[in-house]
Amino acid sequence: YSGLFPRPYNDLEGAARQYPDYRADDLMAEYGVDAVVVERDWLAGNPAAASALDATYREAYRGPDSIVYEPL
Repeated sequence: YSGLFPRPYNDLEGAARQYPDYRADDLMAEYGVDAVVVERDWLAGNPAAASALDATYREAYRGPDSIVYEPL
């Protein structure tokens, strides 16, 4: 394990940490991401992220700790 990550991973991680940064949505579409798993506790504290997810993705599964979204 080298601890080195490819640039696309670093770009996506950086954008995702700033969500709702629409750059993250663009990158996920570009990379063919077909599911996004979000912790419910994080989502509850980020109403802007919840609105952005609802506008761009559909809820595919709701578990006790996380929600899985799929692109529209």
